[in-house]
Amino acid sequence: LSLSYGLVSGPCRSAAYNLLIAGTYAHHGRASPGDASLARFWRTKVVPGLAWSVLRDSGSVGGGIVVAPLVVPRDASPPVKFLGGLGCGACCGLATQLFHNAALTAGRMAEAGTRPGTLEAMRLCLAEHGASALYVNYPYRVAVIALWTGILHVADPFRR
Repeated sequence: LSLSYGLVSGPCRSAAYNLLIAGTYAHHGRASPGDASLARFWRTKVVPGLAWSVLRDSGSVGGGIVVAPLVVPRDASPPVKFLGGLGCGACCGLATQLFHNAALTAGRMAEAGTRPGTLEAMRLCLAEHGASALYVNYPYRVAVIALWTGILHVADPFRR
């Protein structure tokens, strides 16, 4: 379930973040070079950081969906399920922050005209941030992951 979530969500989130990065560059007067073809969109907006995005999404909300029922029973009251999901989502979100920052680094590299490799993006992320790559930029991202994990744990859409 976690991997399925990541495989579906990863490309979408990768494109969304990389489009935001492109918009930031355009706002500051640096537009993307090249055509607006589907192949270019795939190459510059989806592929950079895709591996890190799949790992990030599989482990964050995907991980929270899997871990929350192990921590809080499915027959618990909705407030207890929500709080358990919130806690699991926060932990899983923070645990995947390094992957998130590597994906953002790959998107930024692509927007600057480099075709980053998966490991190259991680190396640059770690070189720029050091150990803080494990937690830099986390508050809002982790809060959103925690909230959605709590909601999904209460709603239990994956019940068999």
